Amino acid sequence: PVGAASYALLASIAPFIFLFFQRRVERRLLRDQRRYQQTLLSASSGMTQVRDLARLCRLIVHLVTKAVGLRHAAIFLYEPKEEAFILAARRYGPPDGSRLSKTDPTAELLRQIRKPVVRAELNAQLGETNGKEGPARRMARALAWMQAQQASVLVPSFAQENLIGFLVLGEKRSTRIFTTEDLNVFATLANQAALAIENARFYQSEKERQAALFHTASLSSLGTMASSM
Repeated sequence: PVGAASYALLASIAPFIFLFFQRRVERRLLRDQRRYQQTLLSASSGMTQVRDLARLCRLIVHLVTKAVGLRHAAIFLYEPKEEAFILAARRYGPPDGSRLSKTDPTAELLRQIRKPVVRAELNAQLGETNGKEGPARRMARALAWMQAQQASVLVPSFAQENLIGFLVLGEKRSTRIFTTEDLNVFATLANQAALAIENARFYQSEKERQAALFHTASLSSLGTMASSM
């Protein structure tokens, strides 16, 4: 019968139709992914031109949130006087958790692995341990901090051997996973950000030093003038 033949034909070509549309969607997703990755890489090269540290931090979180389509992002910077990582800028996200001790397990984990930490992978690794060993307990505490911050990925920034800060990235609005290419781009962004942060801090300290010298010179001039009078 014609009906049976039509059903048989549809059944035979249905997998090919599904495969066609699947590959079309995958190509579109890959194109979108490469677009925002290229945006991040292009923008990261110009970060060193920004000399104001606060503005730089706001720029970084705004850029990564908008380009990747994240629900939220934040950046923490290490402050030697406080011996802690202090929240420098945040775009959306939970309002709590504005500092992290330098000895916190989360910071120790970032120093140890020196690459982006994915919460899903950390959770899987923790599930493979018995949770009683020291490293497992540290991972558990780091995981708890990431959950409190609603962080999907932490991206560390290093200046030589020192951890000077890290990015906190929320999940994508599309709920898509972070790919290896994403993490590589984030690592490159973090490296460029480290250079930009160090440059901005140097410029700020030099500006403060020049202001102090000018103030000292002004006082000296006033003292000389008073003596003459």
